[in-house]
Amino acid sequence: MLGGSALRPERGSDLTPARPLRILSPLLFAVVGAIVPPAQSEPIRSGAPMAPSAASMPDSAAKALPKGSELPKNPEAREALLEARRAMQEGKLDVAETALARAMQLEPKAYGPVLASADLALRRGRVAEANQQMKKALSLAPESAEVATAAGRLAAGQNLRAEAEAQYRRAIKIDPAFVMPYLDLGELQLASGKAKDAEASFRLAQKADPAHAGAAYGLGRSLVAQRELRGAQAAFEQSASLAPKIPIPLVALAEVQLALGETTRALATAERASTLDPNFLPAKLVRVDILAASGQTDAALQQLDRVIADLGNSAPAALYFKQGSLYGSARKLDEAMRAYRKAIEIDPNFHPALNNMAWISAVRRADLDAALGWAKQAVQLNPNSLNYLDTLATVQLARGDTQGAMATLAQALKRDKNQPTILFRMGQAQEMAGQTAQAQASYKAALDTGRPFPEAADARKRLSGLGAKP
Repeated sequence: MLGGSALRPERGSDLTPARPLRILSPLLFAVVGAIVPPAQSEPIRSGAPMAPSAASMPDSAAKALPKGSELPKNPEAREALLEARRAMQEGKLDVAETALARAMQLEPKAYGPVLASADLALRRGRVAEANQQMKKALSLAPESAEVATAAGRLAAGQNLRAEAEAQYRRAIKIDPAFVMPYLDLGELQLASGKAKDAEASFRLAQKADPAHAGAAYGLGRSLVAQRELRGAQAAFEQSASLAPKIPIPLVALAEVQLALGETTRALATAERASTLDPNFLPAKLVRVDILAASGQTDAALQQLDRVIADLGNSAPAALYFKQGSLYGSARKLDEAMRAYRKAIEIDPNFHPALNNMAWISAVRRADLDAALGWAKQAVQLNPNSLNYLDTLATVQLARGDTQGAMATLAQALKRDKNQPTILFRMGQAQEMAGQTAQAQASYKAALDTGRPFPEAADARKRLSGLGAKP
C-alpha cells in the first residue's frame, strides 16, 4: 500500500455504485406538496458521508412551473395522477399502476400520467418500458422543459451522458428560468469529471433562482472538486442558510472545515446537522471522521460502533471497512482484521478491505498465502490502483518472491514512472535480489522525484548503507 504503513487506509478507489434510476417530476412534487426528494439519494462511499445531488435540496421555485408543463385538464384524471404519485411515494406500486391506467384512460393525451408511468417502470426495474413511456411523453409534450429534464435524468441513469446532456440543454433552451436542468446538468458534469463546467452550470442555476439551496450546494461540490475549499465553504454556508431545516449542506460544510483543518468548527457544524435530524447517517459519519482527525480515535470508534449497531444487519461493508481503518490507526490490528473480514463477508468483492487485509498480513509476515490471494483479487477488481499493486508487491517480497515483486512494480511504474513509493519498493526488491547497483538507482530515483513519501528516510538510510550518497 502506498504510504508504507499498515495503519493507513486505502483511499484511492472510487466505490460509488451506479446512481439509482429515478425520475422526480418537479411539477408533480409541487402539486402534491412534497418538493423535497429523499435526502439520502445516493449510497455510502467507502464509509464516508453521502453526497446527495443538488436536486435533493428544496426548490424555492417549484410553484413556478416550467414552460410547457400542465396537469391533466380532466379533474378525475388529475386526481388519479396525484393518487398514483402519492402511492409511489409510499411504495404502493400496484395502487399507483391502477391509478395511472385510470388517468391515461380519462385523458390519453396528457403527458403527466405517461411520465409517472416511466417513473413506475423504473421502480420495478423495467428500463425498456421506462424508455418507451418516456418516448411517448416526449411526443405528447415536445416543448415541455419538465419532460425534457425527466428524459435527461432517465438517460443519465443509464449512463447515456451525451443524450442526457442534450436533453438538459434542450430543457434550458425551452425555459431558461427553470432551475432543475441546470442542476442536473451540473451533476452530470461532476460525474464526468468536468468540475469547471459544473461550476458554470450551478452558477447559472443560481442566476435562475438565487434562493435555491440546491444551486448553492451544487456550486460548493463543484468547487470542492477543484480544491477551491474557501469558495466551497462559502457556498455551503449559503446553502445551509437557504435551507435551515436540511442537514445536507451542513454535513458538506463540516467536511470542508475538516479539510481546512478547522476541526473544532467542523465538529460544531456536524452537531448542528445531527440536531436537525438525529438519524441522518452522513452527519454521524462525518462526526466519526472529525473525531478521528482530531486524534480522538477511541471516541470515533465508539461513535461508529453505535452507527453499526443501529443499522444491524443492514450495515454495509463500507462501514466495517471504516471501522477497520480506525482500528488500524489505533494499532489494534487484530480488531482491524476482524472488521475487514466482516466487510468481505458482506461483500466478497469489496477490494479496499481485501487490499488492507493483505497489507497487514504482509507487515506481520503472517497468513502470506491468504494475503497473496487477497492482494491479487484486489488488483483484479481494481487494476488501475497503484496502491493495490504496491500491496501485492509487498506481499510478494514478504514471501521472498523478488522476481514476482519486480514484475508487479514494473507494471505500476508503467502507469507512473515517478511514483516515489513504487520506486522505493523496487529498490527493496532489487536489494533483496542482490542487484546492488539497480537498488541504488531506484532509491536515488525515489528521492530525486522531489515528491514527499513516508519511506524517504528509509530510502536515504538504505542508499547510504549500499555505499552511495543520497
